[in-house]
Amino acid sequence: MSKIKIVIKSEPSLYQKYLAQKSHPIYQLPTTNLKIMKGQFFYNHQIELYQRDPTGWWYSEKLDGVQAIWTGQELVSRTNKPIAAPGWWLKQLPINIALAGELFTGRRKFSEIQSIVHTKIPSDSAWQHVTYCLFDLPDSKLTFEENYQIMTALVKGQLPNYQPPKYLRLIPQQPITSLDQFLSAHRQLVSHGAEGTVIRDPMSVYLPYQTDRLLKFKSQIAPDGQWLHLFDNVAVITGYNLSEKWTKADSSPALKSLEVRWCPSDTIDLDNPIHQSVTFSVSGHITKAEKCADYTKLFPIGAQIRVLYNELNSDSGKPRFPRFGGLVR
Repeated sequence: MSKIKIVIKSEPSLYQKYLAQKSHPIYQLPTTNLKIMKGQFFYNHQIELYQRDPTGWWYSEKLDGVQAIWTGQELVSRTNKPIAAPGWWLKQLPINIALAGELFTGRRKFSEIQSIVHTKIPSDSAWQHVTYCLFDLPDSKLTFEENYQIMTALVKGQLPNYQPPKYLRLIPQQPITSLDQFLSAHRQLVSHGAEGTVIRDPMSVYLPYQTDRLLKFKSQIAPDGQWLHLFDNVAVITGYNLSEKWTKADSSPALKSLEVRWCPSDTIDLDNPIHQSVTFSVSGHITKAEKCADYTKLFPIGAQIRVLYNELNSDSGKPRFPRFGGLVR
């Protein structure tokens, strides 16, 4: 499928506009105030419809990496925890511009990049393979379209007094001309191993919280060619994790999450030692009322539940973003 290119005009004044707005007192706050902008899901699983017609917005590949912010001084995670990267890697990042991006080693290599990022003593050889793929400027009040132009100039070495390293890249954006064109592009990306796509309103501004101006679409393609919006497997309840914040009516701790273990299925192979031994927690889609009720009767040990999830981690056997899908009667 041919791609439609977004025409980026060379406007050095945009960079000056970005620098000028950073002189406002709001940008003198501690750098830890910078946060990752969170999106909503493009496909609404409850009503089984797409959230909107994305025509006129832009799409990009959703990378299977670890999101990180470069504050201009340090590299931090989306929870503002320092990331231990080698000094030679950090010193090549710009000191006068904050960046939001994804630390990435390749498609379907989330476990690899997660291990690299969480290692307290960084490995020079491992970080040689890490790219920092930019998706926005977290301290900018310009539109995303303007931020994209600045980032384009940054990675091309067109900004004053800065030569970017090879590992600094920009996540390409493509315009959406129709819903069908976008779905076709998404299908092509996921068929080649992409985690999904991200849709963004080019006229929106960066917000340090969840917004409907950024949408995530992670649906995959089933063997029969149909859309597979969520994976669904059965697990058995093996225990409870209790809340330190909520209590039941009798003042005893409420439920935080269910501890479960996989049951055999076409996807879960219990002859595989990884799948056989793995346990994990499920909390999403269990209501507060259910957690504060007599959860031992609602969710008895040994009962089976449906687990909805985005994908299965091939290394650990654990699902990513597991949600409660109901009891198996």
